[in-house]
Amino acid sequence: MIRGCVVASCTLLLCVASTAASAQDAAVKALEPMLESVGKWSCDAKTLGEGTHPFKATLELKKDFGGRAIVERYEERESDAHPQPKRLLSVWSYDPRTRRVMRNGADMTGNRIADSTAPMADGKFMWEDEAYRIPVVAQSKTQFSFALTVPREGKWVTLAESVCTRQ
Repeated sequence: MIRGCVVASCTLLLCVASTAASAQDAAVKALEPMLESVGKWSCDAKTLGEGTHPFKATLELKKDFGGRAIVERYEERESDAHPQPKRLLSVWSYDPRTRRVMRNGADMTGNRIADSTAPMADGKFMWEDEAYRIPVVAQSKTQFSFALTVPREGKWVTLAESVCTRQ
């Protein structure tokens, strides 16, 4: 009986290890197109609507855990026109259960960031949450754009947009 338990335990362990390995492979495959964005970026941005003004930001993306995660650090530069800059730190990882890339982190006030996107396709992806959407579009290997959109009166309204260039 003990020998049977050992065999069953080993089989279960191999099954769990195999499942974990395939989940890791799925994570690498899902994040692979996004890994091309790893590096430092300078962003020229502007708010839209009332109080429209330009501002500068930096974005740094770092590969971690062997390509199974990306660490994001985004910082807007303070200026007279932009006196309340935003900063955030997040981790991107793949969730095989939902088949989505998850982004979890916090901004400088401690507000939690928890959104997700389908894996990048054709140079595009969109961070989504019920309160906002951030479409990201790669124009080339050295430039991409993104926008912050929110729902207002049944429509999605753009609050800010940015073009980022690789440093």
